[in-house]
Amino acid sequence: MSTATFSAHNTWPVIRTVLNYLFPWASQRTLDITHLFLRKFAHFVEYFVLGMLLLRAAGEGADGRIRLKWVAFAVVIVVLYAAGDELHQSFVASRRASVSDVCIDAAGGIFAQFTMIYRSRLRIVGDE
Repeated sequence: MSTATFSAHNTWPVIRTVLNYLFPWASQRTLDITHLFLRKFAHFVEYFVLGMLLLRAAGEGADGRIRLKWVAFAVVIVVLYAAGDELHQSFVASRRASVSDVCIDAAGGIFAQFTMIYRSRLRIVGDE
């Protein structure tokens, strides 16, 4: 999604159409802010899913618990991938690299780790 196809300029017509349909009374400023929020939320969700998949790929211990080293591994990979993605965007004419996007991406990946740990603990407590 770091290509020119998913630049703000290219996603705006589609998102504007949907937002105008759902909120015909919304001002242009509200639509612009909503577009920005949706784009940043997409960053969070995309890396949330990546974080969950990385931790799931690492597996669980024989006791069903998630190991801290696997959590750390998943977070490191998420952050490196996010930084690489932003670096790639710096070479795409219609995109710009942003440290804040790396932070949003990392937050999504880290939140996924907390979610997976919480889910694991619920499952372990339920088994006892």
